[in-house]
Amino acid sequence: MIALQITHIKDFMNTLFHKDCFDDFLVQEVTISTYNTFHIHGRLLKDFYTAKEWADIESTGNSCSLWQYVKPFCFQIIRGKKTPLSFQFVLKLSAKDTKKLLSQSQINIDPSQVEGLLLTLRYKNHSLQCVTGTSLHIFTLDSSVHQAWDQMVLQFFNTHSLPYELL
Repeated sequence: MIALQITHIKDFMNTLFHKDCFDDFLVQEVTISTYNTFHIHGRLLKDFYTAKEWADIESTGNSCSLWQYVKPFCFQIIRGKKTPLSFQFVLKLSAKDTKKLLSQSQINIDPSQVEGLLLTLRYKNHSLQCVTGTSLHIFTLDSSVHQAWDQMVLQFFNTHSLPYELL
């Protein structure tokens, strides 16, 4: 786990909401506090879909909405003259990208054993932090999954010119 302090919040928020670099992340949950607290649980609801649509969704290994579909709703809540009191976005790496990371890092863990590689964005008191996290279905003393995820996040931030300081 690493914690990053976002040093240019306005630029980061512009990237998050107006560019596509976060679009392939899944949304585990969102909480935004403005004049009300808004909560979005990212888990897809099976009953909303036809059997064929749900089968297609299940074939991806993902059970949450993509950020690209949720971000317009979040932006609508956040935009305006007043800064939100706080927000928290919990994003998750897709099953496909998790499998790719494990393969590229030569980590010998079945991708189905990885519940989630998480990226939590927390804004409060005019400060924005990003914290990585991992959730596995198995117990292991091997920290290679955590390390690979942390390195990927740092590389992602650097590639997309998102300035940060390590906490």
